[in-house]
Amino acid sequence: MHFRLSLSTATLVASLILPGCGDQSQLNEPDSEPVLLEGTSWQLVKITALGGFEFIPEDRGDYVIRFRGESRMVADSDCNTAGATWTQEGSNLILEQFVTTNNMCPPGTLHNHFVSNLRNIEAFSGNGNNLVFTTSIPGVAMEFEVRGSGASQ
Repeated sequence: MHFRLSLSTATLVASLILPGCGDQSQLNEPDSEPVLLEGTSWQLVKITALGGFEFIPEDRGDYVIRFRGESRMVADSDCNTAGATWTQEGSNLILEQFVTTNNMCPPGTLHNHFVSNLRNIEAFSGNGNNLVFTTSIPGVAMEFEVRGSGASQ
């Protein structure tokens, strides 16, 4: 497990040194169509916690969410699994009836961070390859990358 302090200073320096080099076209513009989640799978890239701390999984495949049909979401969370019903309204996401197993995972697990933030997801932004899920707690977010079809994973 890796811990990193906020990248805001590095980002500021890079923006001063490399003006115009950043490509923000990957994220959805407010007027663009949101990604449709049904039938998709996403693996965790990082969790941004309060204070800008980042938690990065050693193996992204240990933390996967799948948006299946019939409003079912299933997730792998290290040595545990989770599930919920989900509803997408544009870029808003509502997870209800959230359940999880509570096996004792090995040291270094992100399970507790993952499921507690997953329960609090409210919205997302991004494109078909990367999504950032924001929570009801300001400054707390989870970034995911596409894993493939939810039906086949």
